[in-house]
Amino acid sequence: MLKKGDIWFTAVMLRGFIELYQIDKDKTYINAFNKSLSYAWDNARDEKGLFNTNLSGKSKDERKWLLTQCCHGRNVRPPCHYPIILLKNDN
Repeated sequence: MLKKGDIWFTAVMLRGFIELYQIDKDKTYINAFNKSLSYAWDNARDEKGLFNTNLSGKSKDERKWLLTQCCHGRNVRPPCHYPIILLKNDN
């Protein structure tokens, strides 16, 4: 599970792991991100579909930050130019 932290760093780290995959074809980090983000999609959003900063779903944010929503939204539902490896979870 991705730990609560700087969401911007997490988004940049994901892009780095995608680039690394293009070189080494090792899905270890991509699969870990997929697992965390799939869990967050199901468990770490409020009734309006907004993400909490803690992706475990164990705590709820009273206020939401736009950057959190943008980064998690982009990570969970990546743009079409990301490799298909993000969309296919075959562990």
